Amino acid sequence: MPVAEDFTLVDEPVPEAGPGRLLLRNLYLSLDPYMRGRMNDGAHGYAEPYALGAPPGGATVARVVQAGIDGYAQGELVVVPEGAYSA
Repeated sequence: MPVAEDFTLVDEPVPEAGPGRLLLRNLYLSLDPYMRGRMNDGAHGYAEPYALGAPPGGATVARVVQAGIDGYAQGELVVVPEGAYSA
């Protein structure tokens, strides 16, 4: 069973949403059954295992905090598919 020492809390500065980018606040994260298999290094499945120390992926529902892309407005809700995020 997981214990507190299995997790890491990382504080980082919040970036600005420059041109062509959105700054989003995630509200909901989709956790699907296939993700359990991705938590085992060397698991043989159709999806790559999660990298140790990297946050798990997943589709999200998010609120736009800052919009650097035409057609998106602050406060708007968006659905973000798994793998669409970048740092």
